[in-house]
Amino acid sequence: MKLDIFFFAVVSLNAFCQSSPEKPLEVIESSEQNVNGRRVVIQQIVAPAPSDPAPRSGNTNKRGKSVEKTEKQKDQLPQRIFIVSTTIYDEKISHVKWWPMDRGSDEALECWSNINWSDFGSSHQFNSKEAGYSILHFSTSVATEGENGEEIALRISPPKLPLRDAAKAQFQLLKNADRENKKEDLKFMRDIHRYHQLNLNEIQQTRLDQEVAKDQADLEREMNPPEKKDGTIRFWKNEPQSEIQQPTK
Repeated sequence: MKLDIFFFAVVSLNAFCQSSPEKPLEVIESSEQNVNGRRVVIQQIVAPAPSDPAPRSGNTNKRGKSVEKTEKQKDQLPQRIFIVSTTIYDEKISHVKWWPMDRGSDEALECWSNINWSDFGSSHQFNSKEAGYSILHFSTSVATEGENGEEIALRISPPKLPLRDAAKAQFQLLKNADRENKKEDLKFMRDIHRYHQLNLNEIQQTRLDQEVAKDQADLEREMNPPEKKDGTIRFWKNEPQSEIQQPTK
């Protein structure tokens, strides 16, 4: 079994690295860690005062918005980010779970898909006619042939979807899918299958180029290991703002 692990976390902290701050920082708590031979200092600081907004430039419309910015927004597609978890069997059929990043995995939809999701790597971006998509992809590859192949084949029951090279890209939802309330999630799955079918060669070449570049970078680091430098990470907590009380009449 080949496992491609991609770790992703969303935290409610603002973090930054800074070697020579312009203003003294008030440190609340400080600790040190040894990370692969490097001394890393982690400091929680008092949240800095918000900076003044940058002055607007250019002509503005009646609502105070930049005309130039408004024109650019007309050409921008709405952006959506999805987390995708796949188990890929023999690089022919995949069990897929996916959900938007602004919701939890407990609201994930599931399907069987006849495209090879390893083509997308650990992350990928693409556009449809109506939206731009970014995916964060966690994948596991499983071979149903070989020493443990028969045992694995008995545990799974994929539908008889056409193979990717024999027909168009297709997916089949698992039962009890919440179709009515998750139309945008279903649209993403339809769009990525259409995109994979129309751009298969380009997608696979991009993936191949990424693997070659990674191998070259790994070799370069092995031949010329970077100097281990100490560092400092400073962060502050975002405190929730109290609600503004409206004066009573």
